[in-house]
Amino acid sequence: MNIEDLGFSSVSNGITTVYYKEACAELVELIPVAGPIGEASDVSGRSPIHYLGEDYVVRHLTHGGLFRHITGDRFLSTQRTLREMFISHQLIAAGIPTPEIVAVRFVRREPGYAIAVISRRLQDAVDLLTYLKEPRPDAGQLLRLSGVLIRRMHEAGVLHADLHLKNILLDKNRAPLIIDLDKSFIFPEPLSAAQRALNIRRFERSCRKWAGKGRCVLPENWQIAFRAGYAGLP
Repeated sequence: MNIEDLGFSSVSNGITTVYYKEACAELVELIPVAGPIGEASDVSGRSPIHYLGEDYVVRHLTHGGLFRHITGDRFLSTQRTLREMFISHQLIAAGIPTPEIVAVRFVRREPGYAIAVISRRLQDAVDLLTYLKEPRPDAGQLLRLSGVLIRRMHEAGVLHADLHLKNILLDKNRAPLIIDLDKSFIFPEPLSAAQRALNIRRFERSCRKWAGKGRCVLPENWQIAFRAGYAGLP
């Protein structure tokens, strides 16, 4: 599927290319040809998060891991972002909640690209790690709902290679969404049992890690609640 088939148009000056949803054409006037987009937020994460007005959130992509100090915000290829756009489109089409990507900007910087991804902003949203930084009476229910969400994602053939508490977003009604799909992969069939097990264990490791660092407070039965949600149990 071409990016145009996802409802995107593009403008380019040879150095900067912006793909945008045709329903959000006004974004073209708000996106500079280089430099940061929007205003910095207090949201922490691997990639800097900015807000573009009241309606949009911007991720300026950066590398993680050992090479982040060398490669910084330069990516040799745009393919990972194009794949993220496709996966986001497929999840939304399947009714699986994830913020809609409405634009991306690629700025050519030899030997690669600086990339920004713009999505619709959910007012009063908070990631699950931040929400659980203190004891919550609904923590078990939210972990159960996260299990339901991840099961639906797996059924849609999507493997989220960076699945952890910060990549579950809660909207203002505390309904979970899956976010940051740039390290995800999509397969033509539902994930295999082995793929599911690895992805589930990754999520559970993140829960233990953050709890061990004092970054979140998990209820005693958190794993049972999460697994029950994934299995479709009440």
